[in-house]
Amino acid sequence: EKKKVALAFELYDNADGLPLILSELKKFNAKGSFFINGEFIRRYPAETRQIVTNGHLCASMFFTTANLTENSFVINEDFVRRGLARNEDEFYDCTKTELTLFWHAPYYDTTPDIITYGGNAGYTYVNPCSDVSEFNNPDMDPEKLIKKFLLGLDKTNGGVVSVVGGFSQSNH
Repeated sequence: EKKKVALAFELYDNADGLPLILSELKKFNAKGSFFINGEFIRRYPAETRQIVTNGHLCASMFFTTANLTENSFVINEDFVRRGLARNEDEFYDCTKTELTLFWHAPYYDTTPDIITYGGNAGYTYVNPCSDVSEFNNPDMDPEKLIKKFLLGLDKTNGGVVSVVGGFSQSNH
């Protein structure tokens, strides 16, 4: 049985690499899912519209790139609902299209309650098939990373491969 893999492109705080990503997807006639936050949308409206124009799925990465599990926020259902709704509004104002009802917290840092709150707002939480923090290690052997992804896919019918783009090295 063939495995299915979804490519999830994470756009955090800049548009670096986005033209190359879009070009390669077009070259291979592939579609990706782009998780976009409100800060990215406000800073890069033309790039956000280009993703939509190219027919890719757009999903929510909340409104901000802040780590939602840190103690600097009071995380309750209202906070999560408002962050998701604000991101929807920014995206619609920019593209005149709707975000899909898929989402994940910035950096995938979450708790069961945060996932439940998003679910209560009508969203489906998306998890990658491997620990995203591995991408932050510049010494990670790409071959080992690929083998780890493939091992994870062998255990399921497919998975989500998270590809970080538009990400400053100074962050998380």
